[in-house]
Amino acid sequence: MRFSLFALALLTPNPALAQESAQARAVDWQPLPSPGGNSMLSISWDRGSVVREADLARATVRVSTTMIAGGGHGDFLFEIRCSDSRSRVIRSTNYTPAGAPLVEESPRARFERIRPGTYVETLRAAIC
Repeated sequence: MRFSLFALALLTPNPALAQESAQARAVDWQPLPSPGGNSMLSISWDRGSVVREADLARATVRVSTTMIAGGGHGDFLFEIRCSDSRSRVIRSTNYTPAGAPLVEESPRARFERIRPGTYVETLRAAIC
């Protein structure tokens, strides 16, 4: 009987923890500069997605286009090595205009130098 009550207590939702968890995952899109001032692209990063581990920082970047009727977008999980200004994309997901995932890939590309004046440099400055 004690075990059942203990198990029930563990399974009972804790409103304070649920609220804290929802706040930690709240989406907070911040604009990034489009390459070459391209007005057909909208680039932003989600402040709520940032994870830091030692010298690495990760954040989701969303690229939307006005070229597709109804809008489509792609989300890219960037991983940045803060100390040497290198980055890579570790996951990309493209979505239909209705918001359904269309293609998801996990390329685990190699780290590349972040070029000055790019949106990735702006992202690095914000999350590192």
